[in-house]
Amino acid sequence: MKKSLMLLLSIFLLCGNILNAQYLDINWSKKQIYKNSLDGFFNSYIGYNSQYVYADYHNLSVRKKNIKKLNIMAFDKNTMKVVGKLELIDPKTTKEKYKSMKYYKTLTFENIVYVFWTKQNKNKTELYAESFTNLLKRSNPLTKVYEVDDIKGNDKAPALFIMGNKDIGEKIIIGCELPAQKKQNLDVNYKVLNADFKFEAAGQFTLPFIVSGKSSGLTSSYELGDDGNLHIKSYVKMSKEEAKGLGKGENSVLPYYSIVVLETAEIKTFPFKFENLNIKNFNYLVEDKSIKVFGFFCDLKKDPKGYDTHGIFYSLIDVKTLEISDVNLTNFTKAQLDNLFKGDKKDRNKGAILSKKKSDSQAESLTFD
Repeated sequence: MKKSLMLLLSIFLLCGNILNAQYLDINWSKKQIYKNSLDGFFNSYIGYNSQYVYADYHNLSVRKKNIKKLNIMAFDKNTMKVVGKLELIDPKTTKEKYKSMKYYKTLTFENIVYVFWTKQNKNKTELYAESFTNLLKRSNPLTKVYEVDDIKGNDKAPALFIMGNKDIGEKIIIGCELPAQKKQNLDVNYKVLNADFKFEAAGQFTLPFIVSGKSSGLTSSYELGDDGNLHIKSYVKMSKEEAKGLGKGENSVLPYYSIVVLETAEIKTFPFKFENLNIKNFNYLVEDKSIKVFGFFCDLKKDPKGYDTHGIFYSLIDVKTLEISDVNLTNFTKAQLDNLFKGDKKDRNKGAILSKKKSDSQAESLTFD
């Protein structure tokens, strides 16, 4: 079954939401024509607020380093008319200003738009920021806001992440998985940026695993939650020595969920591993009083190879104490799945293995394609 369908099912079961049909009223804007050599072509939508939608345009190029033009456009949400334009990369007007820099990311809030750039400087990676009004008029000039050592020879290269949250005072967090050697702990450094480019908090914490090999990107996914904490999803592969103790069908990749209190850099980690179960994947919802953590599992007693998906696990974490309640396991039943997929039997039976033991397992399994 498709992953999106499984996510909808899990949210429905765990959060008690009622799913209703929705109708879309679509209005088309007037045709807008752009020329590659002048404005560049539409690339992607990069953000929005209550009044405007933002998109970036750049000249069509096979390689990123050959991008010679980069513009950000602001569109009125109701009419889709262009109400603001920002030239970021232009060989005539901005060549010297952004010399040796690479465009990194744009964050959009209600009244402010932030643009971030990176620059490689000797053995350092530098991060620069500038801000604009919601109509793309300049607010703060280009300013260096962060730097990290980037010395060659490390197995784990530094990897930046930047994110904001409109619902907690439009805070921005700048973080970096720091460089490390194989078998070393992996540290993360971060700063919380204010609108005036000053920092209200900074700290460093250690992820609950060690570096196992070469890596240039992020090892985990990060989110700045509505509770003001940093939420981290990691999938950690066991070492060869650790994996020797696994039973048949047991997964050697373990899911970890971590919460970092940014004011103190305290990290709380929850590994999800249960006897005779493989955790397939997981997600979480941050609410006012609790964090709901939920995911899918395979019952190794039903499927010793560990492929099928037999149910949902879920638990609650108190947002104040960060203490987790008992983990609840809910198995799918054949009757539930037959009713859910009564019009989709062909897709559900796709790839079924014709043996009595396997067919019993799949009858109570929500499987991936």
